[in-house]
Amino acid sequence: GLVAAAGDLDDDGYDDIIMGATGDDDGGAQSGAFYLFYGASDISDSSVADADILLYGDSAADRAGGVAEGVGDLNNDGFADVLFGVPYNADNGSNAGAAFIGLGPMSSGTVAAISSTDAVIYGGSAQDLAGAEVSPAGDVDGDGYDDAFVGATGDSTLGGSSSGSLFLISGSATIDTDFDGLDLDSIYTAQVYGSGSDDSIGGAIAGGEDFDGDGTPDLVVGGTAAGVQGEGRAYVLYGPFSGALDVEANAIAIFEGVDVDDGAGSEVSLLGDVGSTGVSAIGVGAANANQSATDAGSAYVVLSIGL
Repeated sequence: GLVAAAGDLDDDGYDDIIMGATGDDDGGAQSGAFYLFYGASDISDSSVADADILLYGDSAADRAGGVAEGVGDLNNDGFADVLFGVPYNADNGSNAGAAFIGLGPMSSGTVAAISSTDAVIYGGSAQDLAGAEVSPAGDVDGDGYDDAFVGATGDSTLGGSSSGSLFLISGSATIDTDFDGLDLDSIYTAQVYGSGSDDSIGGAIAGGEDFDGDGTPDLVVGGTAAGVQGEGRAYVLYGPFSGALDVEANAIAIFEGVDVDDGAGSEVSLLGDVGSTGVSAIGVGAANANQSATDAGSAYVVLSIGL
């Protein structure tokens, strides 16, 4: 299940937590739900019934609750903001998906549908699975507003059927009114797309680290079925980003799975400067790697990309 950092949504000096349950039925059978817990100096044992905020899926089978993350301050008002991904949302077509923007501060005691948040951005077409992953991006365009990435693993617009894409959305003082009800194809600042059919780019994203020291945040993105034999790949791209970008053509480093169907890039993460290199190490998960046993999986730590 989902457990993610939200940032300090209520600006009380304590970071907050998001949990999810895709099988919750508050909005209909398997509508799913997100639970937000506010941090405090004396946290004790509790249950989801004690959550400060409950946001449930609007419709049956939405399965909300699997994807969410704090994405910094998108509207630069001093409060942390959150993106909630609901890839099975069908408001713009079957499984088109959606990303909901929750701008801080968020009022404790709220029990409402996820559509009650400040804005929603839809996947452009049925089966896009927009919101399959979300990630902070940092301030990629240097305008003082944090930006964010939204992954759509089923997107087929540029790289082939289910090549997948991730979309950079730019923060602004009016992000909620500017983007609400629109789709990713019409509002993105950049679209990074998979090079081949079924690459499924965008299911794992880690943004915000400046690997090359140019002052612009960079990007790590996974494609679980990318590669000649579907080994899976994780890609590093240097910012800034704009327009439509083929992930293979624009990657400055590619980490590929060892064997067929390893699923490398099923997870990517920033681990902090564990190697004392001056930049964050990169974590790459290969969910189906066979190094210890069939499909046992592996996790790799990349201390330096060497460029």
